[in-house]
Amino acid sequence: MSKLNIAAKNGKREPDQIVHLKLKDFSKALKSLYQAGAKRKKIAEKVQALCFRAEDFASPFKGTKVTNHGENRIKHCVKYDLGDGYRLVTIQHNKFCAFCYVGDHDDTDKWLRSNSGLTLSRDDEGRLVKAFVSDDGENLINRETNLSHGFLIERLNSDDQNMLLTGLPLTVTGQIYQLDSTVSDHEISLVCQKIPEHERRFLVYDVLCLLLAGDLEKAMRRIGIATGQVTVLESLSDREVLEIRDGDEVRRIVVGSQEHEDFLTHLAKTTPYLEWLLFLHPEQEKIVEENFIGPAQLSGVSGAGKTCVAVKRAIRLARQGKEEVLIVTLNRSLAGLIQSLVVSAAPDKDVLSKIRTTSFFQLCQGLLEGLRPQDQKIHNDISLKLEEHVDEVFRQYYRCWENFEHADCVWPIHKSLSARGISSENYLRQEFDWLRSALSPSKFRDYLSIQRAGRKIPLNKDFRELVLNGLDGWQQKMRACGVIDYLGLTTELSKHLDELKPICDAIIIDEAQDFGTTELAILRKLVPEGENDIFLCGDIAQHVLPKHRSLTLADIDISNRFRRIKRNYRNTREILEAAYNVLLENLDETQFDNTDLEILDPEYANRSSPKPGVFRASSLEEEYAYARNFLNTDLRDKPEHKNCIAFAGYSLREVEIFAESEGLHVLNGMHSEVSQSLVLSDLEQTKGYEFDVVVVLNCTNDVLPPQNVPEEEAFRSGCQLYVAMTRAREELYLSYSGEVSHWLYKAKEQLSFLEWDEVMDLSDEFKPVKPESLHEFESEQHERRQALKLNGRQFLYTSWALGLSPEAQEKIIDLVDGFGSIRKGGRVKWKDMASLRYDLDLSPRVKQLFGSRVQQEVRDLLAELSD
Repeated sequence: MSKLNIAAKNGKREPDQIVHLKLKDFSKALKSLYQAGAKRKKIAEKVQALCFRAEDFASPFKGTKVTNHGENRIKHCVKYDLGDGYRLVTIQHNKFCAFCYVGDHDDTDKWLRSNSGLTLSRDDEGRLVKAFVSDDGENLINRETNLSHGFLIERLNSDDQNMLLTGLPLTVTGQIYQLDSTVSDHEISLVCQKIPEHERRFLVYDVLCLLLAGDLEKAMRRIGIATGQVTVLESLSDREVLEIRDGDEVRRIVVGSQEHEDFLTHLAKTTPYLEWLLFLHPEQEKIVEENFIGPAQLSGVSGAGKTCVAVKRAIRLARQGKEEVLIVTLNRSLAGLIQSLVVSAAPDKDVLSKIRTTSFFQLCQGLLEGLRPQDQKIHNDISLKLEEHVDEVFRQYYRCWENFEHADCVWPIHKSLSARGISSENYLRQEFDWLRSALSPSKFRDYLSIQRAGRKIPLNKDFRELVLNGLDGWQQKMRACGVIDYLGLTTELSKHLDELKPICDAIIIDEAQDFGTTELAILRKLVPEGENDIFLCGDIAQHVLPKHRSLTLADIDISNRFRRIKRNYRNTREILEAAYNVLLENLDETQFDNTDLEILDPEYANRSSPKPGVFRASSLEEEYAYARNFLNTDLRDKPEHKNCIAFAGYSLREVEIFAESEGLHVLNGMHSEVSQSLVLSDLEQTKGYEFDVVVVLNCTNDVLPPQNVPEEEAFRSGCQLYVAMTRAREELYLSYSGEVSHWLYKAKEQLSFLEWDEVMDLSDEFKPVKPESLHEFESEQHERRQALKLNGRQFLYTSWALGLSPEAQEKIIDLVDGFGSIRKGGRVKWKDMASLRYDLDLSPRVKQLFGSRVQQEVRDLLAELSD
């Protein structure tokens, strides 16, 4: 083997060697060809041979035909004819050779148009970057508008504006300040032609064109080239080229290196949806590679790539000696996605075999199966006996259906909260969750005196005693039905905390903000203390579950091992601005019962897009029909897109039932959602995913914020909305009927308000339908009028009774007893609400029995229910 080849195999380079580079665009295009199979796969294999030809490292293109027509849109560009209409685009200089793109003639020409002026450079941190510079007056870069809002020049800070415009004629400056996203690159050129100085003319033109395309980062790099902060590669010395570091979009090819082998492995198996895993941002890579002497925590804003860091860190630990690495998350759907990412990113089967990905629910199931195999059948969130989901079973329990009356003990709490317009059913279920996340079963009695942060309507000691009794009844109900919720599993496993032994060498916890104290205490037991033992990734702004969370009480000592990523890499600036402003309108950091995570102000993305749209329809059914029609059109134009419709105000179970009727997949961890072009979801389950387009339905003012929770606690729904909004990479749409949510209206500067019929025609292809809420009645009837057939006690459980005064509730319970009674020729008690409504209009005795004020309150309610 020659000296050159030995140097290449060792990842080194003699000063007279050419550095080989690859662009992220090239990697994506090559992988797409490889996965397409047949003729395209052969083209990809041919390019691989060119790209990684070690036998003649200095001249890998020997014998490859250059295209008949040269290419002047990119300086130093050499374009090769691969046969069958396919082209390979490179940039070649005596110091470096970059593989830029591969594709058929049309795709290649499209890439060249959108990358005209490409100039590989080194930024002020010493990393490889893409920059864009017009070569001369006949070879200008050109860009299409992304239709983002505002004047182009105002996207720069004042210092950069002054650098560009100081000294220009006032008439030219005035015209530049009037340019917005509606202009074309040609119109920008006409204005810039009036700038006398040659270099300044092209600098201003380039910056404005890049701003027109919504790429602030590239515009800043163009300014950096002019100021000397960014250096083009061709002007660097051999040694400087050798020392340059990899960047986000450009990397060196080191033949024989592990990175090279990883690339070849990924080429065949990574799906386009997971392409972002190919390149870690340097900020993320630093955290992946860092070693910690004990538990550590990464706080990152939405879109910071925390899940990507978690996956890559697990792979790094597995490669460097950890025999078993456990990745845990609460969300089963997210666990499925992480598993797909691990399979995609793992370099070989040996590393993959050392990494286990699981939801916490599944982890607890497995541990309990080993400790108590006789109870295996109840450790499932779907009843094996009734085929009912745990949400449906809780409603049965709480409303005392099927003669199971263990929830009768919390009736005083129900009456008190209901009178305030608060759903006691949801409130107490959350309280059950908080209690079990804070305390192990042996310490449940401590709940009577423990400080309960995060609740604005406190429960006194007597009510807390009722909560404990109610929780005991709920646990009995689950056992009777053969069903359990995930905090029920936590509770059961906590009884065996001292029996738990380490099962892995390292644990990585994704979405750690949603893990409660008891869950974290269990995880602490499953890994021995030591270097890199526990790594938590979280974002308090995505905290959506009512739990007690204390790392200290869970015996997890973070000390000073905190790391932060504030940069959002996923969303456009406009999407993140809108989502973050919606969050700020409803978020108060003091509402969180949490001292281990902090709310981070995000650093906005450099990409721009049009403002997210807020569309109005006449009904939720129509919202859904419009959304399906809109996304169907998008998928026809861009079949590679992954899109999501999320429903506000509905539970996962309700969306699951609806998705099944529509023949669509739902984000619940039961399917390979990453392979679907369109999925449905509630707001919460979108966490961890990325989609090209997201449409959030039902953003009405009586849903966001929810009307049946304390106003001070509506922030959880706000966090869920923020999560769903920030899943959108490119386009975000929010839909409503009736009155728009005031959360959205308060962020109106960041949103565009329109009517659906202004942007879309309804077709007959998609029916106007909507999900059904869990039924309010013990029967399968869903009609509102069915509520009139209930007795007083049954009726007061329904959502229609929220807000009734305590006096009205007492009268309804006493007088609508389910049997009815007549005394002295007149009715004094009623069988159901329908018979009461009838007599309200006819019998003067009703007013006497109910009292004037209560009678009017009940009359108004029943009149509304009958409409």
